Amino acid sequence: MKKKNHFLKGNRVYLSYPTFEDAGKDWFNWFNDPEINSLIGKYPWPNSVSDQKKYIDDVRRNKDRLLLGVKITKNSKMIGVISLSKLNSHHKSAESSIVIGNSKYKNGIYALEALALLTEFGLMRLNLNRIFSSTLLINKNAHNLNNILGWRKVGICKKSHYYKGQYVDSVIYEILKKDWIKSKKRPSLNNE
Repeated sequence: MKKKNHFLKGNRVYLSYPTFEDAGKDWFNWFNDPEINSLIGKYPWPNSVSDQKKYIDDVRRNKDRLLLGVKITKNSKMIGVISLSKLNSHHKSAESSIVIGNSKYKNGIYALEALALLTEFGLMRLNLNRIFSSTLLINKNAHNLNNILGWRKVGICKKSHYYKGQYVDSVIYEILKKDWIKSKKRPSLNNE
């Protein structure tokens, strides 16, 4: 049996480096979904398996970004991707993003655990001081996720994204290491 490529392991999900095999499954299609593209502010260019493989290759060479697949612990099905980008060792900060592309798993519990794992890793293992994210004002799931984990809203960018024929605001959230240390939402990193 093939050994699972766990990087960070939770109870429901684990985070692992995406493979070229992952690119050829559902992943490339998530970024052909107009709703996903709209919510993450991505221009809706067509996406193919070869585009996704090139993306993996590009990210692997980029040292200011950590990209991980979100996989279900019990069956290793990849349901999304999560990342830390704009990693800045001088300012000890990074930007997080998450996409749960498989609609069967969009109830929030998987995204919550994945973001908690990434936050713990970034602040405690990478010794970052701050992680921030941006989400559209209309993306209620993302707001709930940030609020549950104790991220605080620090600003609004007015009319920052074009969504379904109108300009909408985006909200900036952040979590500081000093606040995360006190959080009851911190996971233990159960890595093999």
